[in-house]
This record gives sequence, structure tokens and C-alpha cells, in this order.
Amino acid sequence: MASLIKQGIQDILTALTNSGQFNYIAIWNDHANRLVDGSGYSFNCPATFLELEPIETLNLSAGITQTDYIIRIHIVHVELDAADGTLDQNLNVFDYRDAVKKYLTGIKPTNFGNLMYNQEYQDYEHTNVYHYIVEFKAGFVDTKGSPYDADSTDWIETTPPTTLILTGGYNPNPFLKNK
Repeated sequence: MASLIKQGIQDILTALTNSGQFNYIAIWNDHANRLVDGSGYSFNCPATFLELEPIETLNLSAGITQTDYIIRIHIVHVELDAADGTLDQNLNVFDYRDAVKKYLTGIKPTNFGNLMYNQEYQDYEHTNVYHYIVEFKAGFVDTKGSPYDADSTDWIETTPPTTLILTGGYNPNPFLKNK
């Protein structure tokens, strides 16, 4: 069986793909800074990148854990001049921000709770590469290492034997003698 956390991540990436707003979608690896300093590879913008940050993990029972995550969506948009008299302002990035909120708020990726909007950050020192961040929060239930995991071989599930025959009677009032 596939990793549950991996499937949850893929669910989020699929939701971003289905928005139809972004030309490149991937896992975050400091792409914005690496694009500016030339140490990374180029990609088509606007782009979104997913970053997961665990906040707190609780051990529930029998090897099952629940971790609260911050899910950061990094929007990378290249624009020097929108040609509308707003040089160096990049107001178009807010359209991409709106798309992220629209397509991710409330979705329920595999084994995650519903994504809840948390906060966002603007880029106040941008060049032509604008880096905007939208954050969500959600809990993730992890069964890996637990006997309840579908890949676990700790428990064997089978149909119980059905050769047992029970006979009995019913006395609605045990204090009265049967006649």
C-alpha cells in the first residue's frame, strides 16, 4: 500500500493542478532563492510549491500518531512590469493567491483533516521574482507502525468459525414458574 503521507501530499498537488492557474507544481526546495541566484533549475511561472512543517505530534494508541502540520504553499511569480503603470508592484500575484485559497481551503487529503486557512506572507524585497506564501493547518493521522495499518502483518483478519450451535430458551419473567 502507498504511503499515507505521500498520498495526502499528492492530493494537495492534484488540487493545485486542477485549479488550472499554475504552470509548475512541485515540492518546495527553496526554489525562489535558487531561481534568483542561479543555483537552481528554471521552471515555468506562475508556479506553486508545497512545504510541510510538523508542529506537534501526539501518540494516540497502538502505534497511531496524530501530527498537526502547517502546509505552506509557495507561489513563485515572475513579473517586472505588468505594463499597466504599476511597475514594481506586482498586483497579479493576488490572483494566484486567491486561486490557492479557493482550491485548497476545506479539502480533505488522504488521512488529513480539512485544510484550514492559517495566514499568508507577502514578499517585500522582491526582484522580478515574487515569492508569496499562503499557509494552511491540518492534522494527519499516521497508522504506519501500528497493527491497524493496512500493510501490518501483526494481526490476521479472518472469518470466525461458524460451527458453534447454541440452543436455549427464553423466560420473560424468571420469577414465575413455568407451567
